[in-house]
Amino acid sequence: MSYKYFSRYLLENEEVLEIFHYSFFLLFLKIGLRFFVFLCAFFFMVPIMKLGIYGLILFLLIIFFCIISSYIVYKKWEYDCLVLTNKKCILCYWEIIKNNMHEFSLNSISNIDIEYSCGFLKILKIGNLVIDLKNGQDVYFDSVFNAKRIKNLILEARV
Repeated sequence: MSYKYFSRYLLENEEVLEIFHYSFFLLFLKIGLRFFVFLCAFFFMVPIMKLGIYGLILFLLIIFFCIISSYIVYKKWEYDCLVLTNKKCILCYWEIIKNNMHEFSLNSISNIDIEYSCGFLKILKIGNLVIDLKNGQDVYFDSVFNAKRIKNLILEARV
C-alpha cells in the first residue's frame, strides 16, 4: 500500500514515517511453490490427460488454484503491514472477507520483543515483532525482515 492510501486515516499534523511489510523472501517462497505446482501440471499433462475428461478437469483445477492462490498471497502481503507515523502505529491485516486495522499510540508501547522462529530465519534476519502495550495487550507483527531495525525505528519515533 502507498502513503496516499493511509493518509485518510491520519490526524492533523500527522505524517507517515515508514511502512513495513512482511518479508519479501517469504512472499517469494510462497509464490514460488505455487509456480512449481503450476509447472508440474504442465510437466505431467500427458498422464493427466490420459484420464479423459476427469484429467482435463483436474488440470484446469490445478491451474486455477495456482493462479488464484498466488493472487491471494500477494494481496495479503501487500495489505498486511505496519504503518509507523509520528504519533501512532497502525497494524493492517487482510482477511479474504475484509480489511482490518488496529491502531495504537506510540506512548502506549511499553516494550518491543523480537522472536525468531528458527535458526535459518535468524540468519536471514526475519523475525516476529511482539509489541507489548501498557493496557496489557500484545500486538504481533510476524515474519518481518530486519526486525531489530524496525524495533529501533519505533522506539526512536516514540521519544
